[in-house]
Amino acid sequence: MRITKSLLVITTAALICLKATADITFEEHITPILQNHCLLCHSESGISFSFENPETAYKFGPAMVSAVEERRMPPWLAEPSHIQYEDDYSLNKEEIRTFTQWGENNYARNNALIKVKNILSYTAQNSTFKSDKEVIVNNGNSYLPNQNKKDDYHCFLMEWPEKEKTYITGLRAIPGNAKVIHHLILFTATPEIAPHLRKMESEEEGSGYECFGGGAPDRLGNPSVRAALDKLEDGLSRKINSGINFLSHWAPGMNGIQFPKDTGIPIEPGALIIAQMHYYSAFAPGESDKNSAMHFITKKEVKKPGFFVTITNRKWLNSKGNKTMVIPSKQEASYSITENFRKIQRRVLSILKIKSKEIKNLELHSANIHMHSYGKAGKVFLDDPLGNRERLLTINNWDLNWQRNFTFHKPKVLPEKDLKDYKISIECEYTNPWEYPIYGGFGSNDEMCINFSFIAVDKKIKKTL
Repeated sequence: MRITKSLLVITTAALICLKATADITFEEHITPILQNHCLLCHSESGISFSFENPETAYKFGPAMVSAVEERRMPPWLAEPSHIQYEDDYSLNKEEIRTFTQWGENNYARNNALIKVKNILSYTAQNSTFKSDKEVIVNNGNSYLPNQNKKDDYHCFLMEWPEKEKTYITGLRAIPGNAKVIHHLILFTATPEIAPHLRKMESEEEGSGYECFGGGAPDRLGNPSVRAALDKLEDGLSRKINSGINFLSHWAPGMNGIQFPKDTGIPIEPGALIIAQMHYYSAFAPGESDKNSAMHFITKKEVKKPGFFVTITNRKWLNSKGNKTMVIPSKQEASYSITENFRKIQRRVLSILKIKSKEIKNLELHSANIHMHSYGKAGKVFLDDPLGNRERLLTINNWDLNWQRNFTFHKPKVLPEKDLKDYKISIECEYTNPWEYPIYGGFGSNDEMCINFSFIAVDKKIKKTL
């Protein structure tokens, strides 16, 4: 009797599952997910083929199911369950299962709804973003991406318009031609290195400069170029690289980014904004970009000044000489680094020009792993004074094209008195398919292992008499 009951339960569950699968149709269950998660990019105003016509979208059914099941789409690289992130557009388990069941149901359609749901449309969410500064990429001039490359990573330098110190609290990119811009990353350059970047820019053909590795010119990875710079001024090549700081990023569907409440990134008069544009040349051949613009929200003062701290081993960036990062031919390799927050605090004091006695807490707001095309996976950890380890970010399937900053829903608050006992660690894994070794460096065929984290300073309240 007990066996009969068990079989009955199993059979009933199986029938319920089959019924659920049989109920899944394109019009009723798939199009709402497309509307909410996919039209950010897959629309006439996006960077990829449009799903706004359901008949066109339906033809991609098998490809959709495959991409969703493998978590290639939507392209949210962070693994779930570790920590809650802001603006998470990934699919949950139930939505992924809906795609799987739709495939099992032979990509069924609901005939009663075909004529009703005859068009999908993407409308950007209403934004409260109100900017007060604008800078134009390439002075508004037209730029035709390199037609001999599938992807063209090109940097443009833009003068910061303010004549006194200000804080950037939010920004938004307005692409001139969304058909060809895959995404972009913004950096700041200090006034001290601005003339050197301008000179390096002038030495390249056309406007801007090639910059696959970040905001610095790719040529900075050439030993002879670094040697020539260091001959002009001892340590100049490193000074240039250290003077470039991550600011933010833009990808299709993003209306604008506002930094966490009461925070802002200081920028000095004479500084430069660097726009690293990722042009998807192969997808939009012959398409030029013109009048791409960056809009900023600024304030004269903020309660919690902050900036993006770079965590890496700088020796890795000269690995052809020192062999500190080498990925052997046809092999996998991993590299890691751990940094103490007391050391990070020294950079905070230097960049933000404040004193340690002013700091009540450091607030850790985000994680952002950066590797190149040989990257396989990456992780970021936070170790607290009690020896507990928290995983801040896990990326199991690295994709250079979809890197981004992952902002925590709640910051990690680190009291100043305990900073020496807090540590942040990053781990990067690589696969080298070639017959020759890959080295760490700045070039497009080199590798990096970097984490950018936004850190803000919660200052002590000044006592008044």
